Amino acid sequence: MNKYVNQPFANDVQQGEMENFTEIHPLAKLWAFRFLVELGGAKEFISDNCFNNQWIAKQLGFSEPLLNDQFNEQAAYQELKQLHQNIEQQHLNQPFQFSEELQFNLKLLQQLLDLNDVESLILGFVILLNSEQLLDDIADTLGELTASKTLRALAIVLDVPYEEIRQALSTQGRLHRSGLVSLQQYYRNYLRIKLSLVSNQLVDKLLVKANDVMDLFTGTINKSDRAELTIQDYPHLQKDLNLLLAYLKQVKNTKQKGVNIFLYGSSGTGKTQLCKVLAAELAVQLFEISYEDADGDAISATGRLCAYRAAQCIFDSQSALLMFDEVEDVFNDTENGMGMKSTAQSRKAWVNRILEQNQTPTIWVSNSDQLDPAFIRRFDMVLEIKVPPKKQRMNFIVKQCGHELDPMYQEAFSNIEQLSPAILNRSYKVAKMAKMHNDDLALPNSMTKLISNTLKAQGFRAVKLQDSNALPQFYDLSYINTPSNLKDIATGIQRHGFGRLCLYGASGTGKTAFARWLAEFIDQPLLIKRGSDLISPWVGQTEQNLAQAFAEAEEQQAVLLLDEVDSLLQDRRQASKSWEISQVNEFLVQMESFNGIVVATTNRFEELDQAALRRFDFKMHFDFLTYAQRFALLENVCQQLNLEIDETQIKTQLQGLNRLCAGDFAVIVRQACFQPFKNVNAVLQHLHEEMAVKYKTSQSIGFTASN
Repeated sequence: MNKYVNQPFANDVQQGEMENFTEIHPLAKLWAFRFLVELGGAKEFISDNCFNNQWIAKQLGFSEPLLNDQFNEQAAYQELKQLHQNIEQQHLNQPFQFSEELQFNLKLLQQLLDLNDVESLILGFVILLNSEQLLDDIADTLGELTASKTLRALAIVLDVPYEEIRQALSTQGRLHRSGLVSLQQYYRNYLRIKLSLVSNQLVDKLLVKANDVMDLFTGTINKSDRAELTIQDYPHLQKDLNLLLAYLKQVKNTKQKGVNIFLYGSSGTGKTQLCKVLAAELAVQLFEISYEDADGDAISATGRLCAYRAAQCIFDSQSALLMFDEVEDVFNDTENGMGMKSTAQSRKAWVNRILEQNQTPTIWVSNSDQLDPAFIRRFDMVLEIKVPPKKQRMNFIVKQCGHELDPMYQEAFSNIEQLSPAILNRSYKVAKMAKMHNDDLALPNSMTKLISNTLKAQGFRAVKLQDSNALPQFYDLSYINTPSNLKDIATGIQRHGFGRLCLYGASGTGKTAFARWLAEFIDQPLLIKRGSDLISPWVGQTEQNLAQAFAEAEEQQAVLLLDEVDSLLQDRRQASKSWEISQVNEFLVQMESFNGIVVATTNRFEELDQAALRRFDFKMHFDFLTYAQRFALLENVCQQLNLEIDETQIKTQLQGLNRLCAGDFAVIVRQACFQPFKNVNAVLQHLHEEMAVKYKTSQSIGFTASN
């Protein structure tokens, strides 16, 4: 086995470079002689014809003749014995100490973690073993060691009773429990590998005097910065957060052990920010278990678990909150190889123990809920952090940069479910700084470009300034002609979180737009599935598509809009093919078991299966606009187009247009972008033409419109 695997200190340093190293620490030299003399390492160090490492021999103080061409094996052993006696006598007369910096830092850790003198000595030894090349190389003369031989070697080298060494490195000892130093129990290995440190960077940190004890753990356990959001920015999680905060506040008062919370959800939903918000609400400091070190290199799953153990010891008597982000690195990693158990699964008993006995409350954060059920059931609370609803996204857009974005850009950005506050803030900052240097760079356009580039790199679609799935800007329930009270029905659905609606009527009467309005009203995403998306020519595929659509809606907690459902729910009494019956049956099965909100729209209500219709809570007819609605919409359109309107002059003509829908007026607004209307008569003429094309009528509206 290569003792230098994953180690930062190379063994192939050039001889000339070795000579430029600083002087060997006296303790390192003392322990080196004990390795050679008392543990028999000299057999590997002194050969028949020479020293196996001239640089080490020179550093240990062997005479020039032995180092040059007058080597004698017997003389080398005699000189080794004398050198050993000399340094032991020096140590006896005036005991060697660690450097002032290391001694100071070890004292800090000893006080913080309640280490005894033997544990502190072992930690200092491991630091020198990792920082003094001479000590490490001479320790390797012992070869690969078992755990038992490692303990005996330490007892001799450190001149400490074996039983005290064994207790100090036991799984119940503070060194192991803190994760600072762990004795590798299995497999033979070189001494430095057998005594693993929580972090390689801890060596460098302990050799420089720390201003604060937490400086020693920077890059492993980091103090979190302040939250950018507040609890008010999570209204969609209010009920869950009220329960969670009440529990954590009581935990804080009672110092309860084994408190663990699991937060999961897709990237960008604000999980990390929420941890910071919770810490602020609890008035405690949040500390993060790092997933990369100060150099930006990933920390292994085992290293992160060791850091977590250290954090538990550090904060067990303090008021703090821990966050273990990216937990899939531990619970779903492949550190042990593809197809092998994850790091957590291979240490299942230990992980279960820390989930039951940890002193400091911990929030475990993941982008996935795919954890071993044995771990899941040990969390006090499991909370999914869902995609913030559109209203909330609009709120933080307006809060951050709304005064510099017109409504079109605000609407476009709020339609992006993956737009996190972090992405918005960065794009706003970059766009604003760029504009300060070049005033020609319009901030809205720059932000659109920056956000789109980030979204595309993450695998999402770019910003669309005109979203075909978005609710029309001037949508109003007063422009829908139906006997049902839509606002009351929507309020009831919001209260119960359940509803099945079938909307039927002519095209353009506002059925699909109402589904979009409903989704926004109850703060849920909208999942649109059209009949053409679900119908498949392959036998059984339509049924699978239906099942997948309902499952997807339930997973996203979305309002499921089944648009143009006619082809899916044809009356089974008229069916001539078996699959026509099976797809209706599948629809009924899925709708019966669906615990959410489903809206189906159709233009051919009379052709739908009667049994299927009975499953809907409401069957609402969306009719053509009344005269009052037509006039109100016409006024709205004329106002947008800066046209004058006099009801007395156009009343007769407008009364004749009795098969108009809100969608027909939307067409007028779009047409005006390409060819402006000169007067209201031109608008009415186009409305007549729209109606005539759709319903093949030649009815005159009583006037000749001029262009």
